[in-house]
Amino acid sequence: MTGINDDLGSRDTAGRDAPPGGPPVSAPEEVRAARVYLTSRHATGLDELLWEARKRPMPDGAAVNAVIAASGQARRGAGDAPPPMDVAAALVLLSALRSNLDLAEARLLDTAQVSGIGIEQLAAILGVSVEEAEERRGRLEPLLDECAALPSPRLIGQV
Repeated sequence: MTGINDDLGSRDTAGRDAPPGGPPVSAPEEVRAARVYLTSRHATGLDELLWEARKRPMPDGAAVNAVIAASGQARRGAGDAPPPMDVAAALVLLSALRSNLDLAEARLLDTAQVSGIGIEQLAAILGVSVEEAEERRGRLEPLLDECAALPSPRLIGQV
């Protein structure tokens, strides 16, 4: 099964500048290491079974949420605060998630344009002004150029 976790992890982003308006992108090996680290510490249920049986890391969002949940439990006195390494690994994964979502949005905005959705309609769909929609599209458009030479994209939730 592939999905949003795999897109960034399969790309060579080491040394690449941050996407316009976004945080720096971690190198793929850092993202993979963060997935392995957090999965080994926080996987439960099916994620734990898949990790033990196939060494398949838990989804990035689930790993980030596990660290946040551990922090919430600690605030309520029901456990220890997550160690700094957990927080750092979660931040690496959050950056990867953000990059993948930006790329997915860029692809959808391009698809909207190809499908004939005008900027006014797009602004209404996104709940922003026309100017903000144009800025958003302009900010994300360079991501499409960066990905043009990459293998076919893995879609969110693709099996």
